[in-house]
Amino acid sequence: MTNQQLKQKAIQEAYGVEYDRLKEFINCEGVFVGDTYMISDELFDKWAFIPVTPPIKIGKKISGSRPKSLAGIDTNNGWKRIENDGSNLPNKQGAYLWYRFDGTEQRLYYFTKEDYPDTKMWEQHKLVFTSGEFTHYRPIKELPKPIY
Repeated sequence: MTNQQLKQKAIQEAYGVEYDRLKEFINCEGVFVGDTYMISDELFDKWAFIPVTPPIKIGKKISGSRPKSLAGIDTNNGWKRIENDGSNLPNKQGAYLWYRFDGTEQRLYYFTKEDYPDTKMWEQHKLVFTSGEFTHYRPIKELPKPIY
């Protein structure tokens, strides 16, 4: 499945049985932008208000709400899902968290450019990341130093 298909699947799962009824009012970020009379107060109370979101169709930005479980879907909480062909792996050495999730186990791995001192070594090791063992990665930004 592509990243977009997996994102859509996550949106459908978050809405559950209500998805088919509401899908034409749900935008690409999983935000419901229809009239509130279409949903119960109980359901609405379980959702988070989103002040500015892309519209369903081309037009001005609007506000809406979505299930709280979809918070962070616009950036996948900072994680990049590795494409099957590895085309979206990072191009340069650096510090990354690598994530593996196979449905039963989660692991985080941390590698830095010091672990792979030259570009050739980094390129060879990237093959491990495309083997299917890892599902996601995210760059680790250097933390600012304390001021005092």
